[in-house]
Amino acid sequence: MIQKGKVYLAGAGPGDPGLLTQRTARLLAEADVVVYDALSNLSLLENCRPDAELISVGKRVGRHSHSQGEINEILVQQAKKGLAVVRLKGGDPFVFGRGGEEMQALKAAAIPYEVIPGVTAGVAVPAYFGIPVSHRGLSTTVTFVTGTTKENREPDLDWQALASLRGTIVFYMATRMAPVISSKLIEAGMPAVTPMCIISRGTLPQQHILKGMIADFTAEYTDYEQLSPGLIVIGEVTRFAEDYAWHSSLPLAGKTVLVTRSLAQSSVLADKLREAGAEVLLFPTICIRPKDDLTELQRAIEHIETYHWLVFTSANGVEIFFDRLHTSGYDSRILHHLRFGAVGKVTAEALRSFGIRADFIPQTHTGEAFARELSARESLSGLRVLIPGSALSGEILPSLLEESGAVCEPIAIYDNLPMDYPEQQLRLLTAHPLDYITFCSSSAVDNFYRLIERYGLQEWISSARTAVIGPVTAKTLAKYDRQIDIEAPEAHMDALVQAIIGNDN
Repeated sequence: MIQKGKVYLAGAGPGDPGLLTQRTARLLAEADVVVYDALSNLSLLENCRPDAELISVGKRVGRHSHSQGEINEILVQQAKKGLAVVRLKGGDPFVFGRGGEEMQALKAAAIPYEVIPGVTAGVAVPAYFGIPVSHRGLSTTVTFVTGTTKENREPDLDWQALASLRGTIVFYMATRMAPVISSKLIEAGMPAVTPMCIISRGTLPQQHILKGMIADFTAEYTDYEQLSPGLIVIGEVTRFAEDYAWHSSLPLAGKTVLVTRSLAQSSVLADKLREAGAEVLLFPTICIRPKDDLTELQRAIEHIETYHWLVFTSANGVEIFFDRLHTSGYDSRILHHLRFGAVGKVTAEALRSFGIRADFIPQTHTGEAFARELSARESLSGLRVLIPGSALSGEILPSLLEESGAVCEPIAIYDNLPMDYPEQQLRLLTAHPLDYITFCSSSAVDNFYRLIERYGLQEWISSARTAVIGPVTAKTLAKYDRQIDIEAPEAHMDALVQAIIGNDN
C-alpha cells in the first residue's frame, strides 16, 4: 500500500515495459503524483492512475526542462501536500540517475522516501543484442562510465586507466561524445581494432546497433545525433551481436500494435504480442462494469435448478456470473445439473478457470452459429436456457434458440461503457506511430471510432493495418469504410497474433 506524504525513487528500466519491476508498476497505479524523466518509452506511464498528476522534468543532453534543484523542490513540495509521489527515473535511479542527490534533498527536508531499483540500461540494452557484458575467459570486469558532464563538456576521465582495462566498458549518455571517446582511448593506448558499438533506443522496437572498431568512430563516421538516446559498449563481447542478436529475430520486432480491449482483458493479448517482439500500446475503448442492479441475475441463481442450459457469450459474462454466485454464498455444486455453452474459445477458457468444461462450442464463434449448430445437433424443445451477458447483446442468439423450441432468458449483467481520456494521456499515446490496430469485439470498434472522432485522431490511425477477431467484428469495422487487413481464422488470441505475424512476413 502506497503511503501519503512519501516519495518513491523508482527505476523505470531501459524502455521495454516488460522490464518495469512489479513493485514500480504497483506504485504507479496508486500514486497521486508521478514526476518523470525524459523516458525512453512514455507508454510506461500507462501504468499510472487516470487521475494522477504527471509532471515532466525530462532532461536530455543539452535540453534541460528543470534544474536538479528545481526537481528536488518539486518532490519536497508535493510530499508536503500529503500526496503519494513516485519519482520515475530511466533505468536505475542510482546509476547515473542523480537518485542519490534527490535522496539527500528529501532527507534534508525530513521527507520519508524509499528507493526501488530498476533494470539498468548498461546490462539490459546489450543483452537485447545478445551481448553479455561479462563472459568467462573474455571479460571478467565491467566498467560503467558516464559520457556527459553537468556542463555538457568532454568528460574528465582517467583515459589511461580505462584504456588499460581488458574487460567491458559501457558509456552512458555518450553517443554525441563517441568520436572524442574513441580518440582519447586510442591516444591512451587502447588498440585501434578494439570492437565497439553504439546501441540506440535499446529494448524498444526502434532499437538499432552500429558496430565497428573504435578507430572507425570518427566525427564523419555517422550522424551521432540520430543515435541518441543510446549507449556505447567497448570490448570483445560486442562481437556476440553478430550471431546472437535474439530480439531482432522475433517475428514482430520493430512493430507497434494498438490493443483496444478493456483494461481487464488486454493483458493476455498484450503479453502474447510482446513475446513476439512487438511494442504494445493499450488503448481500451470500453470499460466493463457490472450492472448496479443484478436482481434478475440473483433471482436466476436462486432458481438455477429450473434451467437446463447456461450459455455464455463472453468471458466478462463468465466472470461476473461466478462472482455473483460466490458472493451469494453458493459454489459450482449447485450447477451440477446444467449443460454449459460458450460462444468462442476465450469464453470457454474463462469457464475452465472455474473448473467447468463447456459442453458445446460452435465451430464458428458467433451467437448465430451457436444456435444453428446446437439445434442441428440435438433437440432443444422445452429446454430452459439462461444467457447472462452484455446489455449490448443482440436478440439473434435467444430468438434462434427459441425457433428451435427452447425457452430463453437473456439477462443483461454488465454494460460496455465508453472510455474517457485526459489530454496528457492522449499526447503520450499518439507520439507513437502505429503498425497495427487490433479489435476483438464490435463494441470495441464502435467505441474506438467514437473516440477517434471525439479527439480528432484520424491522422494517427490512417496508415495502420487492422486485425480483427470474428466475422461480426469485421462487419462492424466495415461500417466505418475501413479495410480489414487481417481476420483471425479462429476466435482466440493465439490465432490473432499468428495472423498478424503471417501478414507481417
